[in-house]
Amino acid sequence: MRTARPRGRHDRGPDHSRRARRVAVEAPMARPLETSAQTIDHASLLLIDLNTNEGVTGRAYLFCYLQAAAAG
Repeated sequence: MRTARPRGRHDRGPDHSRRARRVAVEAPMARPLETSAQTIDHASLLLIDLNTNEGVTGRAYLFCYLQAAAAG
């Protein structure tokens, strides 16, 4: 019996990251988010770009409740 092997990315060697960049931004929210502790009227976001030696760029974003967490 043959064992299934994932295709695609696993067929190559590992990618090596060359550079990571992060940018903290504040975006106004159309509808404020209300919690038991506070009302949040802007979204603190952390934007992340990761570049590899192979020329691939990965992008992600994180939502943070506290501005200090995004800036950290």
